[in-house]
Amino acid sequence: MNKIFKTAVVLYAVVFVQMDCVSLSGGPVSLETYINSSPGKGTLDNPKQVTLTCPASELASGSDPLGALFDAFAGKYAAVDLSGVTGLALPDMTWTAVYYRSNKDKLVSLVLPSGLISIGNMAFASCAGLSSITIPASVASIGGWAFYECDRLISITVDPDNANYSSEGGVLFDKARTALVHYPGGKTGPYAIPSGVTFIGYGAFSWCSGLSSVTIPSSVASIGERAFEGCGALAVVTVERYERGDADPVTVLGGQDVFFGDSALKIYVPAAGVEAYKTAANWSVLADRIFAKP
Repeated sequence: MNKIFKTAVVLYAVVFVQMDCVSLSGGPVSLETYINSSPGKGTLDNPKQVTLTCPASELASGSDPLGALFDAFAGKYAAVDLSGVTGLALPDMTWTAVYYRSNKDKLVSLVLPSGLISIGNMAFASCAGLSSITIPASVASIGGWAFYECDRLISITVDPDNANYSSEGGVLFDKARTALVHYPGGKTGPYAIPSGVTFIGYGAFSWCSGLSSVTIPSSVASIGERAFEGCGALAVVTVERYERGDADPVTVLGGQDVFFGDSALKIYVPAAGVEAYKTAANWSVLADRIFAKP
């Protein structure tokens, strides 16, 4: 069955050819053949455009719920729409499983299916080709490091009807936008965290290699562990909290590695709070990098 419809993928419009893959197991068409017959050249700039409407079991291999799908890429890049897939679950992945996934770097974009409840820890870690992902209204939880080392990821889009999460400018937040959950690793340049955010999540900006500067508004009261770890190009962090008479610096949770590996970093804080930040828990190790805002 063929049905042609238009959708947006990354920064350009593509046309998907939809096929039912319910007969893949033992049927006349293998998943690999099915993908090969889809539009696109299978390159990073012109990936295969694949829309699947099948049971999730057709996509699994062993304990990896998307293992057969990744295997079927057979070295070709693919933009995949799973919105018609039924019964998909994305449980926690182990470090070993993530790094031995075949063709994981060939996934260019992904639309997750309606009905998906949770995205487990490390679910899409090290999908190095992934540039965009669409999260449906049904998702209620997203695990840690779910998009770790997705170095080309520039857009996370959440269905507006999702009761737990939201997105703005491709960045993932909780529904109330008081917690910044994940900043895509492929974004580059400066970023100003929106006013109203009170918490920067665990590993939220980790390994964003193109991030050059961050402004943290006075509304932010705490920063999660390893929030900015490995941001090699991060040169300036401006912290606004303290200039409005706040009693304490921003609380850094979970140790002193929030900026681990950010060797060129300078941290600017309100002049009235310089000494408070230099002596505060988990900030003091960075005392020689803390300066008054110019």
